[in-house]
Amino acid sequence: MRIILHCGTHKTGTSSIQYVLSSRRDELHQAGLCYPANAHRDYAAQNSHNWIAKAFTGVYDCTKDDVAEALRRHAGSPTVILSSEDLSCSLLGFRLWAGLDRDDFRRRQRDYLQVVADTLGAWEVHPVLVFRRGDEFAQSLYQYLVRKDHFTGSFEAFLNYARPLFEYREQARAIEGAFGRVDLLSYHDLADDICGNFLARIGLPGFEGGSPRRNRSPDARLTYWLATRNDREVPGAASRMERTIFVTTAGARSLFAERPRAGFWPDDIAREAFHGRCVAGLDGITFPKSALADAGSAVLGAEDLMAVDRAFEIWRAARRKVGARRRPWWRFWRNASERKA
Repeated sequence: MRIILHCGTHKTGTSSIQYVLSSRRDELHQAGLCYPANAHRDYAAQNSHNWIAKAFTGVYDCTKDDVAEALRRHAGSPTVILSSEDLSCSLLGFRLWAGLDRDDFRRRQRDYLQVVADTLGAWEVHPVLVFRRGDEFAQSLYQYLVRKDHFTGSFEAFLNYARPLFEYREQARAIEGAFGRVDLLSYHDLADDICGNFLARIGLPGFEGGSPRRNRSPDARLTYWLATRNDREVPGAASRMERTIFVTTAGARSLFAERPRAGFWPDDIAREAFHGRCVAGLDGITFPKSALADAGSAVLGAEDLMAVDRAFEIWRAARRKVGARRRPWWRFWRNASERKA
């Protein structure tokens, strides 16, 4: 049995790939491919195989033996596809997103990947790693982790904390060292049909119909507001979950709809220099011009922060008023504005 081990990285269309593969298992089966449903009860509803990545850390309730047992059930399949972006950043003995700033990160990462390789040693494993432009990847990952409450702090602090994830050559070497090979792909070569192009690039039959985009990042200015307001020293942190939901709404996005795209980089020179450091020594992959070129600043002044605060309070009042029923919150915002006027 051959295992295609899709290791991420994060923010490279992994959720779209996993969604398509999960929803079209019957078509995969007809083509001699298997995308296993999650065997672990706590993760049965997920499209990804992130529970497998957790199992190898040794700190979750799932174990590497659970993974081996789950794979043995599919031993009759010629090719099995496993997809977990968490494989690219997990460490032995740590929970996800912890320990990224440790001096021994690489050693712990190699130890972790060796456990993965040993557990899958009975099968032929083909790891695949997808990279995105460094500046886009860093900003998108920061926005994701702030929204998921895995990181609280400035963008600059995040770049220092997660520095090993931006060393692409070392990331690739770590996986190659454990499995003896790694196939590297560029996210930008896949983006128009992320799942179909991904399958084609690794030599597997694709699907017709394209791949829906999932997990779009909110406006960077909303992330800046969220990071500021979710700071643990700011009173009112009990509303963290509501703020996280708010920044994903259409009404929140409309706050900056008439302004140009924003980014966290101080200028284009710093942004390009960072990307250059990410891809240093990485051969065989090319990257296009950044989508963040000439972007405005995501840092909000006091007036803009207060404007988002007001919109959030109106949205929250409307949400609590209607309970779990879905209701266009901006109606309440418009009415409240008219009343104040």
